[in-house]
Amino acid sequence: MNDIQDDGKQLSVCGASSYTLIRNLVYPVKPSDKSFEELCDVMRNHTNPKPSEFIQHFKFNSRVSRGKACNMDHCVIWTTSIIQQQ
Repeated sequence: MNDIQDDGKQLSVCGASSYTLIRNLVYPVKPSDKSFEELCDVMRNHTNPKPSEFIQHFKFNSRVSRGKACNMDHCVIWTTSIIQQQ
């Protein structure tokens, strides 16, 4: 990010609402105690969470109950959803 080496400077330009979110996500640790990469990972995980296994089961079972897929399609859908979760 613009060749800024000091992580504190990077946090100072992110805005109040973004800083508050970061602070809440890493609590009880201070954001200044984490590296910039760690903070980026925290934000990525927050904004793009891993899909819930429960929701994937629900979607799969809903598709089965609607009768819109044959047995082979079920296997492909199920395998694809498991791979996407990893």
